[in-house]
Amino acid sequence: MHCESARVAHSRAPFYHIAGRSAGQVCDTLNEYMATSKKLGQLLCEAGLLTPAQLQQILAAQVVNGGRLGTTAVEMELLSINAVSQWLADQLQVPEATQQALSSPMADAVKLVPADICARYTLVPMAIEGQTLHIAMRDPHNVELLEDLRYRSGLIIKPYVAPELRLYYILEKYFGIARHARFRRVPTQQRPAPPASGEIARSYLEPTVGPAEAFSSSGETGPLPLVVDNVELVYLDAVPRSHADDDFELTIDETEPESSTSEHAGRWTHVDQAIQAIETATTRVDLATALARPCLPQAALSVLFLCRGNMAVGIEAWAHGAAQPPGINELVISLVPNSTLQRAFKTNETVVADHSDPFQQLIANYLQVQPPRHCCVAPICVESEVVQLLCLQSHGTPFDQRAATELQRVCKAAAFSYQRLIGEAAAPDA
Repeated sequence: MHCESARVAHSRAPFYHIAGRSAGQVCDTLNEYMATSKKLGQLLCEAGLLTPAQLQQILAAQVVNGGRLGTTAVEMELLSINAVSQWLADQLQVPEATQQALSSPMADAVKLVPADICARYTLVPMAIEGQTLHIAMRDPHNVELLEDLRYRSGLIIKPYVAPELRLYYILEKYFGIARHARFRRVPTQQRPAPPASGEIARSYLEPTVGPAEAFSSSGETGPLPLVVDNVELVYLDAVPRSHADDDFELTIDETEPESSTSEHAGRWTHVDQAIQAIETATTRVDLATALARPCLPQAALSVLFLCRGNMAVGIEAWAHGAAQPPGINELVISLVPNSTLQRAFKTNETVVADHSDPFQQLIANYLQVQPPRHCCVAPICVESEVVQLLCLQSHGTPFDQRAATELQRVCKAAAFSYQRLIGEAAAPDA
């Protein structure tokens, strides 16, 4: 079946028609809808947009990287962001928030919803029409949120759906809400640089997003601050704002956060305790949290990196005597220059080094902790590919070969757990 005719055949009564009804009525209708709706992956396969093998690849990527199915497919270049947007609207039976509608939010609509609510729930107020507030949302079926927005605004809420990667882009551009580094473009050699124009053309490897217009609380616009100016350490999305097209490819997120927000736990008392927690982890977040807690007594800082192309993105961290270090969600390090991280990534072997590695100094400085004297980096490999790097730093006792072997045991246990979670995600009832 042609993909467009498949979308039409799937269409049912729009969910947004119930947006003005009571919370109880909405919940009843939503429960009935969810009981009979098809999953997005099933719809995409039935439409011929994905093969079963490609769907399994996406499910495997989700376990390691996180990310919703549609946006993971965009990241893997299996679907365009526009196709994901259209099929999300069909699956959820909510109108699609197009790129054009999202790109021109009305100031009076923006003022009605606080920026912290927009950031927390990934939504963008678009316009007010009579007594109706039009809002683009990542989760348009969140009934409690719809009720809260109606109470806050005093208006009827009409929800629209948009891919989260598109919403994060708009939130950064207009609201000054910086994206997690996990959501920024991965520089590739294949993508051409943006065309020169009246603005200064920027390369995709530039370190900052550059000035962008953001709404203030008064509805006026102003420039966003630059995020960081260290080219060696951080590579941020450098898409010129006036030239960002409909098909900008960003990476993705999952329903749960990339970094744990639970109370900061102490280090593991021994390696076997860490391995047991890793082997019994039931979610990607639990597994990352267990990995980030150091299992070696000399470790003062532990950072778990996600490998994306030639970049390492910080997703979880632990620091001695502190809660999660500030800045972990913005930490991105190039894996191209020679470094301890780069050697572990390229060789798929655990690497031990001293303070001579400048990138380890940069990590400590960026996370506002004491510079290390020693470090140890171990890769986590899934299906012959290094997908994560676990980096430990010490201020005193060095990491010897025994320590490296113990850290390697932990990372191998993590690799097996990822394979287990991948198998569970690929199960028919997953």
